[in-house]
Amino acid sequence: FRHIYGRNKDRGTIRSHHAPAAGGLIRHILQSLESLEVVQQDKKGGRIISSIGRRDLDRVAGKIASRSRGAVATTTTTTTTTTTEA
Repeated sequence: FRHIYGRNKDRGTIRSHHAPAAGGLIRHILQSLESLEVVQQDKKGGRIISSIGRRDLDRVAGKIASRSRGAVATTTTTTTTTTTEA
């Protein structure tokens, strides 16, 4: 995550180089997700998404997909009517 959220460091007239993001904030976010049981410690090291977290993510993705399908369906089936008054 530090590499993903890092950015180029502006070093003035010297060429820019990639600088990793701060690890403390990422660590605290992962610890809070772990306390909510969304992620869990992996046996090999690091963290993985737990079954509870995967279920929650699937539920959110399903809601987004159904809303986007509903929006596409309503835009294709709606017709506009114009009224002219004399």
